[in-house]
Amino acid sequence: MKTNGLALAVDLGASGGKLFVGELKDGKAEIYPVHKFKNKIVLAQGKAYWDFLRIFDEIKMGYAHAQREFDGRITSLAIDSWCNDYALLSEHGTMIGSPRNYRDSRTFGWVERSFGLMPQYEVYRRTGQQFQRFETSYHLLAEKEQDPDILGIAKELIFIPDYLAHLLGAKKYSEYTIASVSNLYNLVRNEWDREILDAYGLPQKIFMPIVYAGEKVGEIAKDVTDELQTPSAEIYAVGSHDTASAVVAAPAADDEEFLFISSGTWSLVGAELRHPIMTEESMRLGFGNEGGVMRRNRFICNVMGLWILQECVRMWNLQGKAYDFAGLAEEASKIVGCDMVFIDPDDERLFEPANMPEVVAQMIKEKGYTPRSDIEIVRIVTQSLACKYRYVVDNIEYLTGKKFPCLHIIGGGSQNVFLNQLTANYLHKPVKTGPADATGIGNILTQWIGRGILKDLKEAREICAASCDIRTYQPVGDEAFERHYQKFLKDIKKA
Repeated sequence: MKTNGLALAVDLGASGGKLFVGELKDGKAEIYPVHKFKNKIVLAQGKAYWDFLRIFDEIKMGYAHAQREFDGRITSLAIDSWCNDYALLSEHGTMIGSPRNYRDSRTFGWVERSFGLMPQYEVYRRTGQQFQRFETSYHLLAEKEQDPDILGIAKELIFIPDYLAHLLGAKKYSEYTIASVSNLYNLVRNEWDREILDAYGLPQKIFMPIVYAGEKVGEIAKDVTDELQTPSAEIYAVGSHDTASAVVAAPAADDEEFLFISSGTWSLVGAELRHPIMTEESMRLGFGNEGGVMRRNRFICNVMGLWILQECVRMWNLQGKAYDFAGLAEEASKIVGCDMVFIDPDDERLFEPANMPEVVAQMIKEKGYTPRSDIEIVRIVTQSLACKYRYVVDNIEYLTGKKFPCLHIIGGGSQNVFLNQLTANYLHKPVKTGPADATGIGNILTQWIGRGILKDLKEAREICAASCDIRTYQPVGDEAFERHYQKFLKDIKKA
């Protein structure tokens, strides 16, 4: 194992961006946060966009700050982000418009409509993907119908993190993990699916060549270094899809298949498997197969996640209440009287930006209970999320025929003590949490593999386990929580 090799990870999420510098010292990864900024949906005339150029500017400023702080010793950089969203480029390489946000309402109804173009299982047996309205395929179908001129002049499509890397100086490409979740990529043939593109009437020429995590894709361009007055650095492809990068940092033994939740705005509940599962039953139960770093397979189901609480807190704070997540979770853990009240976190009404407290309160009232406070809303949402995790894990174990000994929760949501304990209680399994900054750490570890500083994924996970503070939650109160979970199942089946 070599040492040194300062690497900069750019980790973009739906609510903010973070930049980390990683350094390998004495067999441990030292991670230093160097820059962060807020990110949000920008609404204009009923359409949802990203403030894309501001994101790019924040990355440049963060890179300059990091190079100054570390005396110009940063020698590589990589970018990961949320999936599905893209930029369209003209024949001159100019971005056409501003990238739309995956929560944009234009995809409503397109999942079902697409089955008239190609039958559902025919798509699934090729792509292995879930059928979620935010996927790239449905945005392109909506774009073709609503703004046909845009696709008519587009010459290239590049996913958000790959395009940001290109603007810094990298070549144009689509990294494998983010391409694999577009519902346009054939996981069996390992290429863009020509038959799906033809069925959907989408131009094949706009899709970029595939590269894999660990590949060098360029260097910071001279125009950028001249602007910032910094030295250059190599640019590497990592798991461009942030979940792929996060799972690299799951402190599991590399020779085992394991359960995980990448917990943040979304809760990605899944298992890292050696091979995909692409049966009609896995499709019916809502599972997708996503390409992972070093060609691992993430068998996964999206759960709405902490987005619900984030939107509640955003609305409450607009009303002047000044809540914080940790304080709300702690207060919610103390209240009683609503511990058998549940909602389905994946209800369609919770997907788009809205007055979330009102939406959730209405859903709770439909279950015959009127929430008496904001804290009760937090309690009900949190226990409903924990129950949904149990539901998904039960289905994973059913489909794989395997009982997993524990669950790893990684990402920012791993800091929610109340949710972690409830999850252990409902699953009747130990829950191991951390690292919180799993995506940034996984990004850095993958750069080190690509640079030859680490040998492989096995060594990367050993480094991560030795470097991070991992906490274990043991399940308690099995009988009571099992009764509550059975009530949750009845409630969501009635919905």
